[in-house]
This record gives sequence, structure tokens and C-alpha cells, in this order.
Amino acid sequence: MRTLKENGVTVLFISHRLEEVFEICDRTAVFMDGKLVCVKPTQEFSRKTLISAMVGREISDDYPQPKNAPGEPVLICKDLSNEKVCNVSFTLHKGEILGFGGLVGAGRTELARAIFGADPLKSGEIIYKGHKYVPGSPRHALERGIGLIPEDRKTQGVILGLSLRENVVFSSLPRYLTHGFIIDSKKERTAAERYVAELNIKTSSIEQIVKNEKVFIIFNLLFYLLLCFFSSF
Repeated sequence: MRTLKENGVTVLFISHRLEEVFEICDRTAVFMDGKLVCVKPTQEFSRKTLISAMVGREISDDYPQPKNAPGEPVLICKDLSNEKVCNVSFTLHKGEILGFGGLVGAGRTELARAIFGADPLKSGEIIYKGHKYVPGSPRHALERGIGLIPEDRKTQGVILGLSLRENVVFSSLPRYLTHGFIIDSKKERTAAERYVAELNIKTSSIEQIVKNEKVFIIFNLLFYLLLCFFSSF
């Protein structure tokens, strides 16, 4: 890129990696929610002011200190193994966020899918909220209060050919059935409209087909809310 610049070529560099932005770019343009926020010479930004422009509010700390100490163990995994992971053990505590890092192919996604019941486990033990848990299927996991936000939401997180309304209730469909098999359309519509309002989903209508709207990212929040709902039981 520097060689191209020296030869008079303009380069548009798009990134969330701030270190690269400060190292490479002469001018920086900040976008948020599809709108241009500002354009300034990069040296006029500090890391803090650039992040504040990106998120739309002042940021006091990049990594604020946790206010609460982790509580008792909620999820204990011992020696989990299948075709993609081998002898994985960890403990997740109440009030804690646990992240897994690794290169592509290291087994992070496969581990999450196995705990969610999307991929089979060959061996190992899972203790969830003090009870033995055997992930039989994604439906079983949701009923127990375990959700999965897939990394490829376009193919695994939504059904593109269905409407926003149908996608919102799909993973918790039994809650919207009457007489065991008939969908309560009024209850379904009320839920969809509530999520649109609470999560500020950008859509022309809850009947809009998902593939025609840029709403994929909001389903992260939908899965999270469903997880919170099932966890309340």
C-alpha cells in the first residue's frame, strides 16, 4: 500500500483494527449505522476519541474493571471429545463471560456446536447448573437455557425465505402454539413487534422477507434474549 501511495494511487482501507488504521491511514472516516460521522486527518484522533466516534458516546475505559466477582460454577465441561475437539475441559461461573481463542480449525466453533447439541459428542461430561447435561439436540439445549449465536448467521441463524415475524419466533415456536399445533398469529405478531421496538430493528415491516432486509446482525440480540428467557426457568 505504501508503494501504491508513493506512485500516486489512492487506497481505501476498511478495518476495525485501530492499530492498523493509525499505522497506515493518512485520513480516517468514521461510519456508524450506515452514516458518515466524521472525516479527519488520522493524527488528529487518539485511540479514545476514535472509539468514541465509532460507538457514538464517550468511552471512559477500554477494559473497565468488573464490578462483581464470578459466582458459583454454572457450566462444567470435562474431557469433551468428538471428531473435531479432544479432551476439552473448562468451568464457566455465574456472572462471567468466557472466551475461546485460536486459529481457524482449532475447534472453537465445533466445541460450541457440541455443547449446543448441533454436533455429537463422543465422550466427556457436562454439568449444567448442578445437574448432568447431555446435549441431545439444539431444541433440547434451548429448553435447558443454552443458546448458540452462530458465526455464520446468514446460513445458520436465520431462514432467509421467511419473514422477520416468522424468524423471530421460530426457535421458540411452542410458546406461540394453541391446541398443540396451531400458531397463535396475534401472539406471534405481538412478539415480533415488541422485538422490533425494543431492539430497534431496521425493517419496513415485520412481514418483510429477511433476505430483502439488512437485519442479520440483530438476530444476535434475538438469540440472546431467547437464551435469557429459557434461562429464567
